[in-house]
Amino acid sequence: MKPSIYIWVISPNEFNSLFIQVKYHVEILLKLYGVEPTILHPKINNVRQKLKEIQQNGDLLFWHYGSFDKYLIGLNTSKIIFVYHNITPAHFFWKDDFLVGLKSCAGQFQLKTISKSSKWITMSSFNKSELTKMGFKNIKIFPNIIEKQKIDVRKNEEPSLLYVGRISPNKNCIELLRAVKKVCNSTTRTIVFTIVGNGKNKCKYFKKFKKELEVLSLLSNLKLIWKTNLNVEELSIIYKQSWLYISSSKHEGFGVPACESILHGTPALYFSCGGQESVLLNQGLIPVLDETNFHERILEMLNDKIELNKLLENQLSIVENYEILNVLQNSKLVFDDYFSSL
Repeated sequence: MKPSIYIWVISPNEFNSLFIQVKYHVEILLKLYGVEPTILHPKINNVRQKLKEIQQNGDLLFWHYGSFDKYLIGLNTSKIIFVYHNITPAHFFWKDDFLVGLKSCAGQFQLKTISKSSKWITMSSFNKSELTKMGFKNIKIFPNIIEKQKIDVRKNEEPSLLYVGRISPNKNCIELLRAVKKVCNSTTRTIVFTIVGNGKNKCKYFKKFKKELEVLSLLSNLKLIWKTNLNVEELSIIYKQSWLYISSSKHEGFGVPACESILHGTPALYFSCGGQESVLLNQGLIPVLDETNFHERILEMLNDKIELNKLLENQLSIVENYEILNVLQNSKLVFDDYFSSL
């Protein structure tokens, strides 16, 4: 008899990056074992009781975890297979988003209460090292899945920079705006800079970001584009049209947007942030000592298509391993142990 498989996710939002990976996991487990997992989330009626029944029946329960989760309270964590998406440290938020800082602390505390005999899956060697430091030992790496859209569009004629992601303190987006300003001030060429993402209106950092953006928009040789809530096809078009993806984020568990950009033909430059460099094997990394001169490296890449293509080639050889068909080939090495114990 095939076991029942359940996957927990705190938010069933279609645009949520964590939920997108949950759907990929459903697809992979269905292909591997012929069993379609049931996705559970807080909006399901009597979900707490359902979680207790799952543990009583000995069914498989995968728990995607990236922040404090009250639904874990009362469950036997040694019987859960956790999928760890990383928790951003609280120190990034105290100044500009105090409540998020508190939530981060709660998540870090909850991690310490989880049974050390629990089983873990995580997306990067950086995440694995964090879990190891907390005393967890049964950890396997299973990367985030990156999907390439088949869209036929050309690169923009003008040099084009792109950032995709949340606008929050740990993403360090204000520093990114300042780097773009320096780029524009160092060239007579018109630069296109596209931002895809949003922040919280109550967050002080987001308010500061919008003020900085107003100043940046006054530059005569800058075409500034800011978009939110794009569908997959719309985002893929922007990935393919851009010349260079840039990020000054200071903390990432994996760094999906940069990898998506690379898979669509646009290389990435990024700051040291943990997960991104571990996933891309340092290809495109701006060393910490060179961060103040980020704009110079951006200009070098925009002015030298040979170097730009070389970086893309090196990064693409890595990111292609995260496409679903390639991930599927190694998936049994990760999941077979969980099924053999049933």
